[in-house]
Amino acid sequence: MISVLTETQIKILFEQYYIPLVEFSWHIVKCQDVALDIVQDTFVKILEKKEELPPPSSHYKDGYVSF
Repeated sequence: MISVLTETQIKILFEQYYIPLVEFSWHIVKCQDVALDIVQDTFVKILEKKEELPPPSSHYKDGYVSF
């Protein structure tokens, strides 16, 4: 059985990282609307490719987002 990123795991990633990612993006682009779009597009891509992405594990979880 191949382990894939589940929608529940994506929801957890979203809840944990949405605001920090928007803030991080804003520091780069200096436009809130663009920062929001970037983060939204990123999560849409994650949803589209969830079958190809490994689930977060203790080995990977800190590597998903690091500032």
